[in-house]
Amino acid sequence: MSNRLEAAQTSPVRTPVLQTPAERVWRPSELDCLEEADLGLSKGSDGRLVARQVRSKAGAKCDGKWRSRDAQFDFIYVLKGRVTIEHENLGPVTLEEGATLLRPRGMKFRELDHSRDYEGMEIFSTRLFPQDVTFSSAFTKPVVTHDGPHAYVVGEGERSFFKYRDLGLAALTNQHCHIHITRALSRKEGGTGWHYHSMGQFAFGLSGWATLDVDNGKSIKVEYGTALSVPPQCSHDVPAYSEDYAVFELWLPAHCETVTVAAPASKAAGAI
Repeated sequence: MSNRLEAAQTSPVRTPVLQTPAERVWRPSELDCLEEADLGLSKGSDGRLVARQVRSKAGAKCDGKWRSRDAQFDFIYVLKGRVTIEHENLGPVTLEEGATLLRPRGMKFRELDHSRDYEGMEIFSTRLFPQDVTFSSAFTKPVVTHDGPHAYVVGEGERSFFKYRDLGLAALTNQHCHIHITRALSRKEGGTGWHYHSMGQFAFGLSGWATLDVDNGKSIKVEYGTALSVPPQCSHDVPAYSEDYAVFELWLPAHCETVTVAAPASKAAGAI
């Protein structure tokens, strides 16, 4: 999924932005039927992106009002349950767990129904890209993808212990953004090894668990609901993960170079 390079030393220390489910602050959403909680991506992306988790509010129903969002990037990922959304001049579409939707800027929509267990992740921004950047000419209506075994490909080379589902956003955004789902296929002794990426990453744990070691000496447990923004050139290692581990990953920009580095001094003694 990336180009892997070699480096003689570790990268500069950069600090990830972490939010655990226990730290989430829930508040009323713009939709009366939902609650929302900010995931800290604005801080992790220098204000370019906002990410929030939403969930059904007990006993509340959708009001069916038409809305629009003046956002260059307006994306939904269904974490649990289902949601039914209608867009102007288009019929309703029902999204179930694992489905995604990317809508064009300013398109009118209304949310018609949610299951009681609905949880979703919304990512949007008005300044993700320069104003003169144009998206693909094919991006004139909402783009929907669905989860399933057919949607995944096995990683190449050193990443053959993971499988990936590319959501196709790189082409639609002219390489300014990429999103994929990563799922474990098998455990690998020693994990991924120490490396860093040339682009910024946002990750959200979907299932299972993984241990993420960072070059500032900290170890982070990624599990369902963990939100993590990793800046470019932040050295890290994933030494262990469960067989059911899955994670949502967003890259800014879409192009990625992965650089192998030596373990930092704080981890060298125990490095595999």
